[in-house]
Amino acid sequence: MSEKRSAAGEIAQGDLFGQGVGARHGEVADLAQGGEYLNNCDLPKFSTLEPAPGEKKRGEPAPRDPRFTELEKIGIPAVWLRVAERVGFDAWLDIWRMLSNDESVRHDGGARLPKLRCYSAYSRYQRNRYIMAMAEQGMTPTVIQEALRKNLCEYLDVTNIQRIAKRAKVRKWE
Repeated sequence: MSEKRSAAGEIAQGDLFGQGVGARHGEVADLAQGGEYLNNCDLPKFSTLEPAPGEKKRGEPAPRDPRFTELEKIGIPAVWLRVAERVGFDAWLDIWRMLSNDESVRHDGGARLPKLRCYSAYSRYQRNRYIMAMAEQGMTPTVIQEALRKNLCEYLDVTNIQRIAKRAKVRKWE
């Protein structure tokens, strides 16, 4: 095998544009200088742009997710509310459920975690809101009981349903 890889009659893949391949450059004219910044490229003036519909204006805080207010209502400490707002509500629910189910964090084993109510407190709160909403629509306790069993897989007796509905100051059943 006495062939040379850079024979003049061959077409190398990198030589399609007359540049040569690697260190085997042929007689190539001087390339144009480049790599500098273009003179006509200024920074865009974003502050003059109007936000798209539904987006917040610059400097204006985003509206607070109303579900965080529910966490406040059931007594979640402020430090946990800040964590929830930082990670987002849905991620917070996953974290909270995980912490509630882990027995090792229920007792102080040397770690200092801010107190956190069990996740079941939130589930109860949502269930009670569901009961109150149905009561406000005029549904009877037995209809609400059936809806709880069907939709939430939870059984409550009629007395508890009436007690929860009274907190909403609803008495449309009589």
